[in-house]
Amino acid sequence: MGTRAEVNALLRALFRDVAGMPENSIRPANQNAPVGDGLFGTVNIIAMDGTQWAARKLEDDPESVDLLETVRKDVTITVSVQFFRAGAHDSLHRLVHLLQSSAGIDKMQAVGVGFVSAGRLRDLTTMIDTYYEERAQADLTFNINALYITNIRSILTAVYAVHFEDGFTQSFELELNQ
Repeated sequence: MGTRAEVNALLRALFRDVAGMPENSIRPANQNAPVGDGLFGTVNIIAMDGTQWAARKLEDDPESVDLLETVRKDVTITVSVQFFRAGAHDSLHRLVHLLQSSAGIDKMQAVGVGFVSAGRLRDLTTMIDTYYEERAQADLTFNINALYITNIRSILTAVYAVHFEDGFTQSFELELNQ
């Protein structure tokens, strides 16, 4: 899955692709950056819930004597998506519907994302200086299958001791074949 920033970048790219918007038209929220004159959107991860137990699988590492442990976990992520400027309401409405289309579902499955729900689309239009700026916002919820692969080092040498009833102790060192 990656970090919050990586998940945010993945969702922004997905939204741009699904909605057919140009590069850099959907950005991380809460940043000071030039916005240009046209329509743009922002994405802010507001909740990540992965409290259920993860599934684990062990496999031989083909490149060493170690094991690879794969840990999979479903994580529910809620993001606040906002669009700004003329066409904000229509663009957000369109994005929510396109995420539920066959093409949108295919694009989400390709990156391991599943659409769960969309909250109400809110009108956040506000006055800036002497004109109104159209703004729209909705909370979207997704499932992401988080995958982490870790290495479990193999024990190559083991030292053990055998204690006999007569008080004698014999120590052994066992070296495993690689």
